[in-house]
Amino acid sequence: MSAATVVDDKALADCLNEISRALPQTDVRFETVGAVQSNIKAVQRAVAGELCRMLDPGKPPLAPAKGKPSVVMFVGLCRAPGRRGERQARGGQEGDGQRRQGRQWLCAVQGQQRNGCKSLTMVQGLSAAYNYTKILRDLKRELCCSGIVVEDEDLGNVQLQGDHRKAVAAFLV
Repeated sequence: MSAATVVDDKALADCLNEISRALPQTDVRFETVGAVQSNIKAVQRAVAGELCRMLDPGKPPLAPAKGKPSVVMFVGLCRAPGRRGERQARGGQEGDGQRRQGRQWLCAVQGQQRNGCKSLTMVQGLSAAYNYTKILRDLKRELCCSGIVVEDEDLGNVQLQGDHRKAVAAFLV
């Protein structure tokens, strides 16, 4: 499994359609095909809901709605102390007394479709030890986009204009 796991409704639908086309050719009953499809969808919803509960226990499970993020990318951050990226993200602080080796942080990178072709990339769940302004500055330079740091629990800590989920996940890992 990779460091970033993407739960994508379109990719899942394509996979289910491929299974639906392949199973009837192998002499499997139609009821079995329907049961497999519903089980895969239930597993996908359960996994996405559990990951959302891990990220923020107070929120209800993931329920995609119109105009809301339908693709959530969960990024597990685990870095040994002393690496350049972590020092830079924490604002260059050294020797803070805590050993971070072996700890894992869970972060969500969400994409939200706005009007038309415009979208918004939101980063939630970053540790308070990170310096959000330095992370945003580096992301803006690397991705050539605009962004802001907000203190909103629902919308995330760092927001970027455009769909940059994969690039942000690669940057954070």
